[in-house]
Amino acid sequence: PAGMEDAVTLKQRGFDVVVFDKRDEIGGNLHVAKKPPFKGKFEWAIDYYKSMAKKLNITMKLGKEVTAQEVLALKPYSILVATGDVLANDMQFANKKVVVIGGGITGLETALYINRQGTNQVSVVDMLPEWPVDMLDMRYQNEALLEVRHCNDQGVALFYNNKVVKFADGKLFIESTKDGEVKELPADVIVLSVGVKPNDALWQELLASGHPSVWKAGDAIATGKINKAVLHGSKFGYSLN
Repeated sequence: PAGMEDAVTLKQRGFDVVVFDKRDEIGGNLHVAKKPPFKGKFEWAIDYYKSMAKKLNITMKLGKEVTAQEVLALKPYSILVATGDVLANDMQFANKKVVVIGGGITGLETALYINRQGTNQVSVVDMLPEWPVDMLDMRYQNEALLEVRHCNDQGVALFYNNKVVKFADGKLFIESTKDGEVKELPADVIVLSVGVKPNDALWQELLASGHPSVWKAGDAIATGKINKAVLHGSKFGYSLN
């Protein structure tokens, strides 16, 4: 969304724009965001950018993981790197005991997604309290509350205030950060939802080339909310002279 918002904005301002994406379609992390229950409307954002790219005749080069040399060969006036590090593998399980480590909104959505596949038994573990102290934005508190309610309604077990001790013999051992009680959770599958590092290798390489105008946006800076990625792309699109 950061790259496409930037491309649309720049094209509307009169710039010639070329968009590369290693996937066969645009959307980036929107394809991940739309998978959990109740999140299907993110597909609308993908459809919007597809429609605008066609309407504005933006040059799209999809299915191509572009190199720094190929970018520089175009002699670009400016470069925006909006790459992310996306894990979009289709997690399809049946009759499995699944533990999701990480009880943030993404972890809860992942748990609900796996739980809806049928006969899986899903649990979520997180060291933090149910309401993380850094969740100050009321919009995200409301979203977290809603996801917690969905988990409670659909039988997803939530183990906040618990840290992972070890995994052995098909069991995940967790320890309460309040009283030290140790529990054993049967686990056929463990899913990590504990944060990712941005993939800005292409930006680093282009920056080292000495090109005078190399920028980055979205998940190339840090994994975050979709609205922030769109804001990054929009700001760059409007600020480029």
